[in-house]
Amino acid sequence: MNASVGWAEGLNVALDFCVSPAYRLFRKSSDITGISADGLFVLSDVHYESICWPFMGVTMASASRAQVFHYPASYHNRSAVLAFADGHVETRRWTDTRTYRPKTKQFHGHAEPSPSNLDIAWLQERTTVKRN
Repeated sequence: MNASVGWAEGLNVALDFCVSPAYRLFRKSSDITGISADGLFVLSDVHYESICWPFMGVTMASASRAQVFHYPASYHNRSAVLAFADGHVETRRWTDTRTYRPKTKQFHGHAEPSPSNLDIAWLQERTTVKRN
């Protein structure tokens, strides 16, 4: 599940690092403002070697400082399936080898540099929006 959906700061202080205070959290459907429901991903396949927390983390950094927090799955011909807040699902084919060919054997360091990764930018656009 998208860390920005269903999460609340202070819910579990040990896991609050997964969200940026500069960005919105969506606890209920009426919270979805500033982004359309068809543009907010809720659920995603996560690469099996990157699963360690109960959420899909996407670091909201600038393109030059982009990082991979959790790797999306790429089991289906370099693709993953994402479900959106309006109920539709999309298959996303990853284009950057850093996204679909992650390191193996316990690689989830949560701060893998991936500058100018268009796949990360695509995920960021569908993860959350800046607070007002």
